[in-house]
Amino acid sequence: MSVLTKEQLDNLKSKLEIQFPNGRAEYIGCNRFTLAIKNQVEIEDREVFIDKYFLFDNDLQEIIEAREYDSIYLCTNGIITVSKNSLPTFNEDNT
Repeated sequence: MSVLTKEQLDNLKSKLEIQFPNGRAEYIGCNRFTLAIKNQVEIEDREVFIDKYFLFDNDLQEIIEAREYDSIYLCTNGIITVSKNSLPTFNEDNT
């Protein structure tokens, strides 16, 4: 795995954001990028926006297996932490 320069990382991130103008790209380490796209969903009779995450390698090829996860976090020690079926919940005061 080659080490990318900050300029290369910024360039790849910009390319993702141009390709997906409604998305927010972030470099998470391990030559991987996430792309978060807001989706409006109904939860507990409320319309809320949650991010749907996509994972890309440094060639900007989507890693399809990652589509099943709700969140994708930073890569630490070569491991990317993810979460699945983690929807927001609400308190009695709607927070």
